[in-house]
Amino acid sequence: FASYEDLKRELRETFEPPKTEFRARSEFLGIKQGKRDIHAYSQHARLLTSCIVSEPIDNSTQVVTFMRCLSD
Repeated sequence: FASYEDLKRELRETFEPPKTEFRARSEFLGIKQGKRDIHAYSQHARLLTSCIVSEPIDNSTQVVTFMRCLSD
């Protein structure tokens, strides 16, 4: 491999299921707390945002999406 970035790209293309980032982005933008406690909700949101690496969601969008779907 010419660079570390090439290695990461090849590994991602080989082992990552297709459209993983698309699914994670879609699920994050539609996330809802539901019956989860705040800790489980925040951990799930963090997991989803950590899966989005090629075009990360900016912090302000993450905060707004997270806060919008909190239960009262």
